[in-house]
Parts: sequence; C-alpha cells; structure tokens
Amino acid sequence: MRPGGAGARGDCDHRSVIAAILILAGAIGIGAATPGRASAAVPVDPPQPASPAHLPRLVVLLVVDQFRPDYLDRLRPRFGPDGFRRLLEGGTWFTACAIPYALTETAPGHATLATGTTPDRHGIVSNEWFDAALGRMTEAVEDPDAPLFGPAGPGASPRRLLVETIGDALRRATKGEAKVWAVAGKDRAAIFSAGLHPSGAVWYDKRNGRMVSSRYYGEAAPEWLRRFNGAHPAERLLRDIPVKDFDSLRTTPQFHDLLFDCARTLVTSERLGADDVPDLLILGLSGTDILGHAVGPFDDRLADLIVRLDAQIGSFLKFVEGRVGAGRTIVALSSDHGVAPTRAQAIASGLTPPVLDRKALRAALEAALAAAVTGDHIAPRLRGTSTRIWFDDASLAGAGMSREQAAEIAGKAASGVEGIAGWVTPSHAGVDAALAEMYRLSRYAGRSADLYLVPAEYASNVGDDPANHGTPWPYDRRVPLLFAGGPFRRGVSDDQPCTPADVAPTLAAALHIPPPAAATGRVLTAAAR
Repeated sequence: MRPGGAGARGDCDHRSVIAAILILAGAIGIGAATPGRASAAVPVDPPQPASPAHLPRLVVLLVVDQFRPDYLDRLRPRFGPDGFRRLLEGGTWFTACAIPYALTETAPGHATLATGTTPDRHGIVSNEWFDAALGRMTEAVEDPDAPLFGPAGPGASPRRLLVETIGDALRRATKGEAKVWAVAGKDRAAIFSAGLHPSGAVWYDKRNGRMVSSRYYGEAAPEWLRRFNGAHPAERLLRDIPVKDFDSLRTTPQFHDLLFDCARTLVTSERLGADDVPDLLILGLSGTDILGHAVGPFDDRLADLIVRLDAQIGSFLKFVEGRVGAGRTIVALSSDHGVAPTRAQAIASGLTPPVLDRKALRAALEAALAAAVTGDHIAPRLRGTSTRIWFDDASLAGAGMSREQAAEIAGKAASGVEGIAGWVTPSHAGVDAALAEMYRLSRYAGRSADLYLVPAEYASNVGDDPANHGTPWPYDRRVPLLFAGGPFRRGVSDDQPCTPADVAPTLAAALHIPPPAAATGRVLTAAAR
C-alpha cells in the first residue's frame, strides 16, 4: 500500500505530522552498520501501519558545496523572493548548525547529511585515504567494478559507504516504490547523497562536459540522460561564455544552469512527485566550491555566483511546484562544509595567518623519526598528505617501532612547525578534549590516518588553493540549515545547536518513516508547526 493512499490531495495534517515527529524523535537510536557493497535489490521492512494521508510528494534536498552561513546574511539584500529568501522567510532557519567532526570535506559532508550519522559510523572519513591493500591513496568513490557509462577512467560507486541513507530508508519503507535520485557537480556528492539502493545518481564529468553515471546503478544509462547529453548543453554554454574548457565551466554561474536543467529533465522523465508515494531528489550544487577555492569567501565573483544561484533555485522550485502541486513539496538546504578566507583576505581583516610549509614540515617529521631509531633500523616512511600521515607495516617493522610510537614521535616534532596547532593519534592527542573528540568522530579503523596534524587557525599551505577547508575550526564547520514546506514552521532557531546529521532523521520524521538505521542525529522538533 502506498503511503498516503491513492489520490490523496490537500494540505498536510500538521497535527499528525508533529505527533509523528515527536514519536520518531524518541525512537532514534544507534543502528547496526552493514559493511560491504550494496546488492541491486532493495531491502524491505516488514509491513508497517499505513502512513498518515497527505504526505509530501517530493522532498528536495539542496546541498550547496562550500557554503558558509554568513553568505545568507551578507547577500540577503540582493536575493529575490523565490530562492534563498523563500526558504529563509517561509521555513525554519537553524543558525547554530555546525559539523561535529574535524575533516570537513565533500565526501564525508554529503555522507553525513544523507545517513544522519558521522564518519566514525558511516565510514567515509575524507575524500580519499590510504588503502593498505592497494598500497596507494584511493578516492572514496573509486570502484573498478562499476565503470562509467561512456568515458574511460576509474569506476565509481557508494560501495565504501557502510550504512544506509535517508533515500535507502524511504525506498525500504515504500517497498521500492519511492524514487530516489541525486544530481551533482561532483561524483562523490551525487553518489553518497543517493545512498546504497537509489533509483540512480548522475554527476558532471569535467573531462567531456557530460552528465554521467556508472554501472552500479544499472546496465545502461537512462534514455533521458542520453538525450540530455545528446543536446550538448556544456558545449552550448562554452560558446556563450568566455571560458576555455569543460573544467573551467565549473567556476561560472552557468554551471548551475546545467545542473538544474539536468534535474528538470530528470523530474520530468522519471515523473518524480507524480503520485502519492513520496520521492526524494538531492541536488549537489558544486560551483560555489570550485570558484570558492580560487577566490575565497569575500570575493565579488563568488557573491555574484551566489546571487545568480538564488535566482536559479527560485526558478527550479517554481518548476517543481508546478509539476507536483502547491503544498506537496518539502525543501531542505544545507552544506557539506564551509571555508577559510584566503591569506590576503585574512590579513585585510586584521589577522596574522601562519604559513605552513609542507616541505619544512615533512623534513621535521623525517628528522625526528630518524633520530628515534637505533642500531641498524631505518626510519619509517611517511605516506599521505602533509597533515594526514600513514605508516605501512613493513616500514614500521624496519624501524623497530609500533604505529603509535611513530605517530607520537612525528606528532610532537610537528608541534614546533609554524602552522601546526597539535596532533592526534588513535590513542593520544596533543590538543584539548574538544578537538580530540572532533577527530575521533572523523576516524574509522582501517581508513583513517595513523597521525593527524591539526592545522593552526587560518593557516595557509604553501602551494595549495588560495582558499581551503578540511579543518576543525568554526569557519569550516559552520553551515546553514533550513527546512521549508510540509510540517515545518516559519521562524528562526538561534538557540538550538544542531548538526548536518540531524537532517536525515528530521526528514524521515516528516515522511513518517523510520530514520536511517545507523542515524545518531536528532529530529529537530523546533522546526515543527
């Protein structure tokens, strides 16, 4: 039986929705993780009582990559009535939302929003990590058994995601009838948002300007996706704007036009929101991150892109409402992480940001490890990035050191290097308890680094992008969170601390379904009417 019954129409019964939110809030607990690759079949729960009538037909989750909450305040006078302002004034705005873990990156950010839990449980600890079995760094979505449709290159899938998402929970609760799709500018954004058992996920390929997918989701690309690419939308945009290639297109406002056009084609072709079985669409809007890395959060070019995004969101929400019907859509908006200012922007604001020289840092670590070995032992080799260090077993054996010993020696040595604020290992930490806890929530055994070096606040890395993220500091952890439509009230919540892990449980409550099995986030009852 479809939730809501066939042909249900009209406004939501908000009292029943609030009751369901309160009931589900008490039901959220820690579920069992299910490691390993997803099978094609959608697992089905035992029969559940019929859901209340008049559920939303479509839930739209907008994830704006690298989006600081202060953008909403600073640029609000430039917004029109139908985009960000519609959500700010017509929904609930949580102003105290912050990521609870340390490694604030795209892959763990989208996985956390979708699963309702943190990297220590869902397993997506960062965009990439050292894979001991492969003997090299590996992308979080990398999967040679799931080749892309069309272009050559490594395959991609969510097989490293260890727990289910809100989309998986919705598909199970509706016995596979709900449609769950993700469209994004990046593979890891689409893949981890969609989950283990979605209807599909598509993303932009910067090599050829196509929207692509992989064989994890089926034997062939959907016909509508082939038609969309056949119209060569990226090539048309390149002819109209002064950018040189498909990669550079991602820094322009027109890139989001391409993503929204793909989403419109998807909604129409797959008939999302066309019946009373609720569907879910996640949009990963990545242009803010691509341009933001290059120009920083206080550049006029980024402001212009965000103002254009406001209009694009407004147009898309009007399109959705026209197809789904008034009052039948829930919209949520958040981000995967924030960003630090560029060094020049930090100095202009009166700060004195330290400079982290990766070569000097590595030399200090190697010298300390070499000084600690005795006899014929050889210092262990360092793998990974400048602030995320792995040691291989053979190297440690040759040094006569345990993994923890090597990590502590290197961590203490790093503490004397400009731009490093401390260090964290699985067992010890050279930082305060609050920072150590953030790194614990970012850690999953077998994937996480043996040693994390904590960058100092506002530190800039020599040779990196002008603006960056990935740290536990507030400018990287604070993100916006808004809910609008359905049972969600109008207003601002300034006094309820929350995290992106609360998004999936709150949406599940609004849909009258159980939250994702491993969810540790809370239902945000302050949003209920």
